[in-house]
Amino acid sequence: MSKNEEEEGMKYKIPIYVMALLALIFLFPMTTNGQILFSQGTVLPQTPLGNEMFWNLETKRVWSFEHGEWKDMFLADVQDVQWCHSWLVFTRGDLQYICFIDAEGKRSFLPTVKVICHEGLMVDSCAYVQRFADTTGRYIGFILEKSCIFSKIQHVGAESGYCIPKKVTDGKTDVGDCSDLNTWGFITVKGQWLVVPKFDAPFRFKNGIADVLYYGKKCKINEQGEFVD
Repeated sequence: MSKNEEEEGMKYKIPIYVMALLALIFLFPMTTNGQILFSQGTVLPQTPLGNEMFWNLETKRVWSFEHGEWKDMFLADVQDVQWCHSWLVFTRGDLQYICFIDAEGKRSFLPTVKVICHEGLMVDSCAYVQRFADTTGRYIGFILEKSCIFSKIQHVGAESGYCIPKKVTDGKTDVGDCSDLNTWGFITVKGQWLVVPKFDAPFRFKNGIADVLYYGKKCKINEQGEFVD
């Protein structure tokens, strides 16, 4: 198989993989319609509550109390467990698992590669997708690493944040080629939109100015999102 044939084949493999991943996201959306019960120590609780989880600090195993008995959740050591707002993030080997309460009130897990927990924002990167969620567990933006500029944190004046496309609320996914998205803005690590999400393409600030695309027209904005000459 030639190089061109291999590259052509990849064009069809990646979207299929991504669509499967997005199906998981939308079938099991994050929410905080419930409480995650979690404790840690060296001895399993004698009077556990239903669906309680426990991290043994000596053995590094995470246990879950289900149907009247404790079960080893991962069947492997867990290196770290951290809270990120309303979620629990488990680190096991090269992967992390986000534990959350789904829309039906059930405890669910979402595998990911890396989670960054900010004051008002959670960012996680899973394969080809970078996802952004607010403190309520609601996804507010998605970026495909392969088709969009992979969003890195930016420092704009006294604020830090990301240039991302805002997720729409009409039931359609925002994930796609950059040219298909027109809700790019700048959100701070506090979860506040510093620049209103209304631009056609991603942008990056340099010396307080960013080149943007607005309704197909090239413009410049300042750090407050105001148009400048």
